[in-house]
Amino acid sequence: HPSVCTVDDEAVVTDHNGVLFYLNWNRAAVPGAVAVRVTAMAPDGTDVPTECASSPCAITAYGQGDRPAKLEYLSGSGAVLARTQIQLMQTQ
Repeated sequence: HPSVCTVDDEAVVTDHNGVLFYLNWNRAAVPGAVAVRVTAMAPDGTDVPTECASSPCAITAYGQGDRPAKLEYLSGSGAVLARTQIQLMQTQ
């Protein structure tokens, strides 16, 4: 699959030691997709899903390290149409 989304270079530190990322995603890249679900990791290691119907999508990540976030394209009924992984990394 070609890249169908980008993560903006600028990240804003949040109050809970997390980093806010803005994910630009392309609805047209996956036919039938009306939203995306990005699942990042919380400080305790649990998964934290965020769903967005518009782009960019604001995602808070907490020390992802080497673990990529999961990106799923969703249909109107919530079915997963496509899956991929993305790296959430803060640039200097």
